[in-house]
Parts: sequence; structure tokens; C-alpha cells
Amino acid sequence: MKDFFITRFLSEVQKVETDLTEPEIQDLKVNALKILDALLSRSLILHDPGTFEFAFVISSIPLYFTTFHQTKEALLMLMRFIEKEKSFFDLPEKELPAMANYLIFIKGQIEDSLNLFLEFFRNDEAEQERVLCAIKNLRYLYSEEGIQKYLEICCDTIQDQIYYLESLMFNFKQDEELGVYFGSEKGIFESSVQRILMAKSAEKQLSGMKHEIKEQFENSNSNLEIFHPNGFILFDYLVNHHLSSGSGYQSDIAFFYRKMVYDGLIHAKQIPFKNFLEKVYPDLEPLGKIKQLNDISTEKREQIYTTAKRVNGLK
Repeated sequence: MKDFFITRFLSEVQKVETDLTEPEIQDLKVNALKILDALLSRSLILHDPGTFEFAFVISSIPLYFTTFHQTKEALLMLMRFIEKEKSFFDLPEKELPAMANYLIFIKGQIEDSLNLFLEFFRNDEAEQERVLCAIKNLRYLYSEEGIQKYLEICCDTIQDQIYYLESLMFNFKQDEELGVYFGSEKGIFESSVQRILMAKSAEKQLSGMKHEIKEQFENSNSNLEIFHPNGFILFDYLVNHHLSSGSGYQSDIAFFYRKMVYDGLIHAKQIPFKNFLEKVYPDLEPLGKIKQLNDISTEKREQIYTTAKRVNGLK
């Protein structure tokens, strides 16, 4: 009886696909026999019934028909086979309940898939082409190759890449059509996008750390004609955070200069130091004679200087 259903299946396919070669017809016949044998042995699984991304799974191996029309006719063949042949199973009585339960389950899955495919074939050819094109484009869009190509061509910065990957992840949560096109395979695409997103986020973090380290290195070794390493960082911090208002700031700068010379953080004499001030901090009034430390040292300035050193990682 299997031959009867397989012959009908091939006949229906050939009515639409008139250019099939003999090897292609034989391949179709083999695949049709495989799914019928799997049905009888209770080893047939419908991969994601209710989706266009459709495969029959036989002993964990997916079996794809090459066109939607062939898949639809294969589903119809299975449904006709189940409905027509309810008594041909030559099985021990003890296996009948298991077979009956299996047929009820698989029939429900076939019906779900058929509803989708029959609705699809009620549409005009333009709509069918749209769905086929959408599936093809989406498969590439969400593939690792497609993602990497888009990031390479369309994203100028690592942040742009992250925004794009986040938009793809949002689509997985919101776009119901992705489920129809891909079924549970959507999870594979989602995991792939998530993995690339995590890699790009880590790359951004590492890039930020490298930039920070580079900036710290450059600041630590800035203006070495005036300062020893790390000296400019401390002095710039003091100027930007701890200068008194009014004319008192000149005494502050003089105090910072004397203390940093004493601590080995400034090596320049007074004239080069004053020239540096005029160049780097043009908003400050030109510094007069730099007073001696004893004349300008106060408890407040000593506390500010000690705290600033600690804030900037200096003892």
C-alpha cells in the first residue's frame, strides 16, 4: 500500500514541477518511502510544525524536501496514509496503545503544518516569492557571515556595532514572523547574535581600558621638561581643584611648586616653570617671584597637598 501513496505523491509533485529529472524523481521517491517507514516505526518527528523552516526528522537526522510544494505534498501523503490505513498495522496487541497515541500526536502536528502550507499556497505567486525571498534574506541577515559583513560595511565604531546587534536581539523578542520562518532554529540564530554581542561588548570594554591606560601613561609622562613622571598629573589636579579665589592663588601655586620640588616631582628652575604656566594656563596672571616655602606654608595648604597626592596615587 505504501507504493500507492508514494505514486500519488510523485504524481502531484510532477503536475507542478514538470522539469524534474529522473534522478530527482528517484530521490523524491526514496525520501517519501523514508518518511512512511519512519511513521510506521514511530521514529518520524516533524521539526517545528507550523513553520516554513520545515524538516522531517528520522532518527535525529533531518530530511528536507527541496521545495515548499514537495513538503506540502509530503504532508498530504502522510495525512492520507494515516486516515486511510487504520487497520494495516501488523503489530502485537500490546503495542497498539503506543501506536495509537503516537498517531494521534503526529497527526496533530501534520495538521498544524498543513494549515500553514495550505494557507501559503492559497496566496498568489508574488506572495510566495515574497516569503521565499524573506526567508533567504533573513537567514543571511542573522547568519554569522551576514552579521560580520554588515558590521564591517555599515558600522564605523564599536558602539555602532553594539547598537546593531542589540537591534537584532530586540527583533528576536518582538518579530513573530521570525518564529514562523525559523521555528526552534530561531534559538540557534539568537544564541549566535548574543555571542557576537558579548564579544563586541568585551572588545569595547577592553578598548576603553587600553585608551585609559594610554591616557594615564601620556599624562604620567607629560611635560617632562618641567616635571618628573606623574608630576604633571598632580600639579594639574591641584590647579583645577584647589586654587584660592582672588590673588591668593599665586601663593597656592608657589606653595605647590616648592613642595613638588622638595618631593622630587618638579625639576625645572623658576623661569622655565613660569614659562610653562603662561603657555598651559593662559588664564592665570603671570606669576611673580616664587616665595620661599616657610613664607607660604599653611595647615590648609599642607592638607590639600597631602590629600591630592593620595587621590592621584602618590605617597
